[in-house]
Amino acid sequence: MSVRRLPPGSGSSYRSDRFLSFVTSHEEFKPFLEAGLGRTITQTGMRIGDHLYETPHTVSWDRVMMKLPRIMYDIVDVIEAEKKIYQ
Repeated sequence: MSVRRLPPGSGSSYRSDRFLSFVTSHEEFKPFLEAGLGRTITQTGMRIGDHLYETPHTVSWDRVMMKLPRIMYDIVDVIEAEKKIYQ
């Protein structure tokens, strides 16, 4: 069974291309590919693009603590001060 590959930049995501490559290279998936799995993977990859596994662009808490070693104490101090205001 052959699955038509899309040219690079055609809208499919890298992850969907890798997943499609995986399922087409294993005989166990043949019945599913014949039922349209390959087409579904390609269509979904084109629809979603790279947004499927997008990770947030935030700094890790470990890095924050390395840069600001007293941050935990400062947070506790602010919380305690806020408690006094609202009691």
